[in-house]
Amino acid sequence: MSLVPRFVPPAGTVLRGRDVLGWLGEAAVRGDARPDLAAIFRERYGLPHVFLVSSARAGMTVLLRVLAERAPGRREVAVPGYTCYSVAASAVRAGLRVRPLDISAETLDIAPAALDAAALSRSLALVGTNLYGIPSDAPRLEGAARTHGAAFIDDAAQCLDGRIGGRWVGTFGDAGLFSFDKGKNVTSIQGGVIACRDPGLADAIGRACAALPPQPPASVAAQGAKLLAYYVLLRPWLYWIANRMVRLGETPFELDSPMTGYPAALAPAVRRQMERIALITEARARNAARLGELLADVPGIRIPGRAGATAVFPRFPVVFDEPARRERVRDRLVLAGIGATGSYPRALRDVPELQPHLAPETADTPSARAVAAGILTLPTHGFVTDADLATISRVLRSA
Repeated sequence: MSLVPRFVPPAGTVLRGRDVLGWLGEAAVRGDARPDLAAIFRERYGLPHVFLVSSARAGMTVLLRVLAERAPGRREVAVPGYTCYSVAASAVRAGLRVRPLDISAETLDIAPAALDAAALSRSLALVGTNLYGIPSDAPRLEGAARTHGAAFIDDAAQCLDGRIGGRWVGTFGDAGLFSFDKGKNVTSIQGGVIACRDPGLADAIGRACAALPPQPPASVAAQGAKLLAYYVLLRPWLYWIANRMVRLGETPFELDSPMTGYPAALAPAVRRQMERIALITEARARNAARLGELLADVPGIRIPGRAGATAVFPRFPVVFDEPARRERVRDRLVLAGIGATGSYPRALRDVPELQPHLAPETADTPSARAVAAGILTLPTHGFVTDADLATISRVLRSA
């Protein structure tokens, strides 16, 4: 008798190994699905110019290089002081300096006090990163960027299908970015989108993307195998295997990630998931809401969020007042079969590899540092059961 509890998620809210095999077969017999995938993004998000690339990291680098050519006197990129390391690494790879701005621990967004002339007057671009699927205050960020002559990049890599003010995340500012990387609500293990409205900017981005080399066939085959394993092993009791294979919950500071076109073989995977995006997002949001209810009265933790916005929660963040307690909880959850992670272990300002590339006179970011020390992220995907949620609640209360 199996000791693993049988759980059948609602139809359409999760994807399985047989789905991946069907997608890969579709790529082999039905031709290139990339134009169809780009059309889905144009239609759903109202962005007329859409470009597929190997990753959102590559997309950010391409976009920043194009913007730098249009504004050669500006060599800095302002970003949240606590966010995915890939954002800063992409700026460095574009030949720019990074200016981390302190955040609010309540929203994980850039703090209003940090958006001043000292931070933005020399910036090529300000980036809102919508961390863990919680929408940034894009209207405020876009306004601040415009005031100081900077571009605004609405990075929706972690917030596909999120909304703020009734508008899709990723559609604000000069350009938006989306990601199909591992751990995202829609994934092909790798892949990304640059999207914009301005025809002149689109022409420049299009030329830059056309110059990217294709991905080597062996790499495409490896990504397809990883995608199949990812969906087979995503169940909570098998998470540790998937974690070892594709390094879930990790984003090292890397300056040499591949910059290529998006492989045609992976496009059906994302196209088919986009057809189910509402169901996939609904399952994530439902589990996140339940976690919020279960953990609301647990002392010593903070649950970031933004009232009035539609968050999509590829992970559910909790910030502990005591870092040592975070460590105990994470270890106990992992032993219990729950895929809990500490996420990005340092504020950007404290990442050793980034130190030589910081903008001059970068201000301290104490709130970002406190979040890095205390954050724990919890799974929200459709395979998470009520029993898993109860385990999470019990461990947090007992630690």
